[in-house]
Amino acid sequence: MQTRILHIFTELETTNGVANYIMNHYINLNDKDFKVDFLVFKGVNQYYLDLITKRGDRVLQANTDILHSSLKKKSHAKEIFSKFKYDIVHTHNVNFALPYLKEAKKALVPVRIFHSHFTKTSVKPLRR
Repeated sequence: MQTRILHIFTELETTNGVANYIMNHYINLNDKDFKVDFLVFKGVNQYYLDLITKRGDRVLQANTDILHSSLKKKSHAKEIFSKFKYDIVHTHNVNFALPYLKEAKKALVPVRIFHSHFTKTSVKPLRR
């Protein structure tokens, strides 16, 4: 049985340090044991896209109108977790984490990872 993983990124670009780190681990995963989807809100580098699809995994491109609406993120998260079943959901952006992790919990995803290297997401105290 394969372990299903969903990584959630703002963008999957070779210039993004977190994306590079995750992709370095990804290429060393045994694709017989793991199936990995990448949910991306902005750009996807063609090299990464080719690598992912060649391994039989998926890039789920979210509509950019979701970016500034918590309700749209929540609705999109419900849609994702009703279509696909995951064992692990790993978020890499604090701004997108909560709606997706809450819905992952409701969908009984056993491992949910809230991970970010941001030290500050906004100058506005309420958003911080």
